[in-house]
Amino acid sequence: MAPGYKVFFSELDNPQHYAELKESIKAGKITDAKETVSERSKLLYPEYLVSATPADSKAYNNQKNPDGAKNDKGHLGDPEFKSLFNKAHKKFDLSPNLGTEIDGIQLSELDDQGKNDLALFLETRGLAIFRNQDFRDKGPEFAVNFGKYFGPLHIHPVAYSTEKHPELFVTFRKAGDGSRYNEQFRHTTSTIAWHSDVSFEEYPSSFSIFVALEAPESGGDTLFLDGREAYKRLSPPMQKFLEGLTVIHSNYGQNKFAALRNQVARIKADYFTEHPLVRTHPVTGEKSLFFSRIFVQKVKGLKQTESDAILNFLEDHVNNNPEIQVRAAHKGTDSRSVILWDNRILMHSHCNDFLQHETTARHHFRVTCIGEKPYLDNSESSSTPPHLKPRHYDVSVFDLDLESDSYNGEVVIDLDIVEETDELHLHYRDLEIGDIKASVGDRVIDATVSDRFPKKEYFVIKLAEKVVPESSTVQVSVGFKGVIQSNMAGMYKSSYKDNGQTKYMISTQFEATDARRTFPCMDEPALKATFVVNITSDNAYTVLGNTPVEKVQEKGDQKITSFQKTPVMSTYLLAWALGEFEFIEGFTEEKYYNDKPLPVRIYTTNGYSKDAEFALSLAPKIVDYFSKIFEHKYPLPKLDLLAVHAFSHNAMENWGLITYRSTALLYNPSTSDPEYKQKVAYVVAHEIAHQWFGNLVTMQWWDELWLNEGFATWVGYAAVDYLFPEWDIFSAFVSTSLQTALKLDGLRNSHPIKVPVVNASEIDQLFDQISYLKGASTILMLSAYLGTGTFLKGVAHYLNVNKYGNATSLALWKSLSETSGQPVGEMMESWITKIGFPVIQVTHENGDLVLKQTRFLNGGGVKPEDDETIWWVPLNADGDNVESLGRDSIDQKETTVKNFNLDGFFKLNQDSQTVVRVDYSQEILSNHILPYFKKFSSKDKVGVIADVASIAISGDEKTDTITFLNLVKSIVLDEDLIGESYVAWLELCSRLSALKTTFSGEDKDLSERITHFIRSVYSKLAIKLLSEEVDANDVLKTKLKAHILNSAATYQVPEVKQLAHSYFGSWKQSKTIDPALRYFTFSSVLSSPDVTEDDVKVVLDEVINPSALDSREVALSALGNISSKELAKKIIATLIDINVVPVMDAHFLAGNLSKNTAVRDILWDFIKDNYNTIYKLMSTNMVVLDRFIRFTLGNYQSEAMAEDVENFFKDKDVNGFERSLSQVLDYIRINAAWFKKDQDRVKQWLTEHDF
Repeated sequence: MAPGYKVFFSELDNPQHYAELKESIKAGKITDAKETVSERSKLLYPEYLVSATPADSKAYNNQKNPDGAKNDKGHLGDPEFKSLFNKAHKKFDLSPNLGTEIDGIQLSELDDQGKNDLALFLETRGLAIFRNQDFRDKGPEFAVNFGKYFGPLHIHPVAYSTEKHPELFVTFRKAGDGSRYNEQFRHTTSTIAWHSDVSFEEYPSSFSIFVALEAPESGGDTLFLDGREAYKRLSPPMQKFLEGLTVIHSNYGQNKFAALRNQVARIKADYFTEHPLVRTHPVTGEKSLFFSRIFVQKVKGLKQTESDAILNFLEDHVNNNPEIQVRAAHKGTDSRSVILWDNRILMHSHCNDFLQHETTARHHFRVTCIGEKPYLDNSESSSTPPHLKPRHYDVSVFDLDLESDSYNGEVVIDLDIVEETDELHLHYRDLEIGDIKASVGDRVIDATVSDRFPKKEYFVIKLAEKVVPESSTVQVSVGFKGVIQSNMAGMYKSSYKDNGQTKYMISTQFEATDARRTFPCMDEPALKATFVVNITSDNAYTVLGNTPVEKVQEKGDQKITSFQKTPVMSTYLLAWALGEFEFIEGFTEEKYYNDKPLPVRIYTTNGYSKDAEFALSLAPKIVDYFSKIFEHKYPLPKLDLLAVHAFSHNAMENWGLITYRSTALLYNPSTSDPEYKQKVAYVVAHEIAHQWFGNLVTMQWWDELWLNEGFATWVGYAAVDYLFPEWDIFSAFVSTSLQTALKLDGLRNSHPIKVPVVNASEIDQLFDQISYLKGASTILMLSAYLGTGTFLKGVAHYLNVNKYGNATSLALWKSLSETSGQPVGEMMESWITKIGFPVIQVTHENGDLVLKQTRFLNGGGVKPEDDETIWWVPLNADGDNVESLGRDSIDQKETTVKNFNLDGFFKLNQDSQTVVRVDYSQEILSNHILPYFKKFSSKDKVGVIADVASIAISGDEKTDTITFLNLVKSIVLDEDLIGESYVAWLELCSRLSALKTTFSGEDKDLSERITHFIRSVYSKLAIKLLSEEVDANDVLKTKLKAHILNSAATYQVPEVKQLAHSYFGSWKQSKTIDPALRYFTFSSVLSSPDVTEDDVKVVLDEVINPSALDSREVALSALGNISSKELAKKIIATLIDINVVPVMDAHFLAGNLSKNTAVRDILWDFIKDNYNTIYKLMSTNMVVLDRFIRFTLGNYQSEAMAEDVENFFKDKDVNGFERSLSQVLDYIRINAAWFKKDQDRVKQWLTEHDF
């Protein structure tokens, strides 16, 4: 039996204990509340003592608050709490997530906005303790009125109250009264009783305000625990299971105890109320556990034993988890404390640790607000109830003013009536809402804005009458004023130079939730509609939209451009742009709209269209390719691609008007690095793929983002492979995309491919390597297993069945199952819904081949609770005797193949198509892998290098860093087994760079030995490539040469350094250099010990005045390799100078600086010293700030650094990058553990091998 009041109440059903308790009350050992009246003359605040007669029971009636969620004052709070903390004060957080103690703020002086801020503060921190308050001196009337501001006040059904104020719940224990203490410990060892106030009510409490009138200096405090954290710490399957449960709360025990004490109850009946076990907060959207063990009877629908098992588990979970608990100390009468908390996210318990014969009375009162009826919102969309659904939007934008960055607009929305309602919820952000009009058919009805919820980014339009489904449609017109943004979100402007003159273009970026920043709408992917867009602009501007222009109306020096109606689509895919554009045009070979070839145009600002020729040579072919393999023709009348000067991502797939960062669309063969040729080809293909996968069929909600991005990533590579088979692009996928995904997914703080999301900041954080690259890797794995032809047949079926609608992963699995005959849903369930991936341990024991799968963690230390998932794993085996395996996949923790002949070559995961690491025993690696390494495909070479290197880091003592060093020695130094495979060298360079970054520190001897070792790895091939002329059309050989030369220069290979300085001299004179060697040249000079300030100025000039399309990105990346600490300080300072480094490009510089062991400590100090400026610059677009944090902090390698980062951000607002911050802390600690584990062994190995 669990401890606490649950025991105390349950004892009432035990005849013997009931008799004992009754006798104690009769003997006066437990004081009846009415008897405390005699204490009045002894009290400091007698006006707060309970009345001898309880207030009228009628006061208890109608304790409801049906509009509580909507009217919660937290909706009106300022997230920065400026009106709450508007004067000097002291503030101390009791824990990182829960509870704050405050002194210097007087609650009685708060104005309404201050109270709104207080509500939001409680909803964010859960608990606030205010010291030195005058609350109690202002009398009961003030306390009641203060509480009523936050909602109607609760009147307790059995507790005594003051004579005139039934809302005041009074607790009193006279001095020297130890009887209650003795009785409560008669049958239990603990009286801790976690609960939320009056959870048995249909409308339980929201806020509680607890005021200390008299209290001893210590003891009898209140304990609190965070229901949000209690929920978060459960595994996703347990969370999902609990979310489906309803629990039954009752006042039964409380009533029986009251009756035993002869208390007159306001309501005597026992009643039972059902609430969800997991509830959603109406303001923050956070989920929390909601169970009061003293009031909860059982889980609805379960047998009692089943219910007890679950509830006892949860009680143990919260009882035994002090990390989610805090203690609110009352600190005596003189502290004048007021404690406030939010019952919807916290549970609390009294603490029975005071002295039995305490000489000070304990006298408190509580005011409790009635909250909303608890609910669980699993739709992930709490702001747009399904009463009305949009059918069509007419969006008009006019009065564009680039001086004030403002515009006006009107949106007219036709809505279908799904359920009877008189409310319409529309999303908005950064908009001023103007006139509202509404009509049903031909009949006008009054409509007004009734509520605004800026924190949740929506407002409510109240209709004068209810509309019903039979009413046809509702039409609503909303006028608004908006902001032309400059943060690459919503409708925003980009600046650029045209013959020395600053000009602007305007474009839109609405994904994920920024359509609402531009016009009021129902901004969710499943709420599809058609759109007509009308833009009023200067005559000089070209105006682009998703569809062709319908008409243009001249109005003096202005024009109104109206576009044709779009197909049914999601708001985030709507787009328009205007500026001084030029274009080049091409056509598909196949026929599309109106049985004609599709026109494909690439738009740029004036002077750049010549650089679009490469992209234009690809785009029409890609449209034809996708139309064929998807068995559905591109559905729009045109396709435009637009280069945008300021862009936070690489591109955006707006239907019919795809927007790109310039370096992801434009390529000049004379001046661009060939690296960008592949980038342009891939990004163009990726975004065109979205025209089907994402636009034609859209994910139901953002938790299925991977359906859009993972598939577009895979099929984007497939299109490039179709156009350029000589590029061997899927080998690059294995080396970059797959390995990047595995690195992130090997963290404890990774996330599943499909992950629940609620708010915009969570959505933005999902645009990461898991959604894109792990998603794509699982698609590659599945397509390889099913066969590409079969897989694409299933994809085509999925697209055609769900076209113009929304779908989930299950719909894709269903289509693939139908075409393949395989149980695809079962096979893929763990890959999509579980965090992580497996490592397959391969051993040969007593003639048997043994395959064991466990979860792989980068830092090792896998615990049983980490390793509960069993994955379906395609083996993709290759070897001389592979047919004797007798299986093509495994789905068990351990699989044994009896009497397996291991003679000759043997390898799992051929071509690295499965999302696993493979950990071979030393015997298999030495005798059955490495002797055949030279003949491996590039993909297999990458796989072996990556697996051995990753397992070395993971903490496995059998496969430490020495195994990796031996591998490198074997395949490069002893014998050239790696060859000239670009991607294999790319992978090896990446792993050696990580080795250098991690092991180069205070031990200078070790650092020099590592440098010597790595230099020897690069020297031979670098010197060979120096003398070779490489055909410019041989992209892979060109990239290999550039990469090896740059790596060799970094490690001071003399011949290479000499060449780089020669090239740099030519660059300073004429700015002529092979563009493939520009980064190598800049980086080599900057990393030299003799680098000068003039050298830095030359490279910085390429940042400020780029001579080529990609110069800024190349130059910033090179500057990160600076060797001089003094010059580094000047370079690092440019991170916050937007005239030098645009915020969208800061990560290019910061990322390489953080890998640079010579200067990265200076970088971190700069970030700390200038964080407020960095945050202000980047937080207007959280994608930019999140990326900056990820690129900058994850390369450090000491526990001290991890603690410093953790402490620095402890009191910072990390909303929008909290997941990335957790991940970089993982990376730092993994690097630190790797260094600690292998430092001595690495040094010994290097010494023994004369490095």
